Amino acid sequence: MPPSRSEELAKAWIFIVDAEAFEYHTKKHKMEELTAVAARLLHNNRFLAGYVNIAEKIGYFVDNNRVIVAEKYHFELLSEEIGISSVPHTSNLPLPLEEAVPVDPDPLDKRLTYIGGNQINNRRVYGEIRQDKVSSYNTRFTPRLDTIDIFEGPL
Repeated sequence: MPPSRSEELAKAWIFIVDAEAFEYHTKKHKMEELTAVAARLLHNNRFLAGYVNIAEKIGYFVDNNRVIVAEKYHFELLSEEIGISSVPHTSNLPLPLEEAVPVDPDPLDKRLTYIGGNQINNRRVYGEIRQDKVSSYNTRFTPRLDTIDIFEGPL
């Protein structure tokens, strides 16, 4: 039997445990030239959306409009090698839920969150997008946006 969509999407996340793993995977997945990479962090038993600044080797993640900074790795990077792509999406319109990449496959509050990105002040950043059609795309650098890029994966 072919793998489920959830199993396929699970392969897109690369767990980074230390500096050696960071160097290896950013090089292997051709991320070392990027400014930032979409990422997630397991925090208080749920995954948070955010990004890792490649040069700083530090992650910035959204938790109820607060930024959680991860300086000691233990985050997951989103690899686009299995067919994940970023497509434009207008905020406050229904999300393409059948195609969007969830950040947390089993959220405690049963509201799936997704990851999206945009170019803000000449920086590529990523943040949280909620299933309830409310654009809550927030990171250290971002205001509320009218248009975002949402990650979509294989069906």
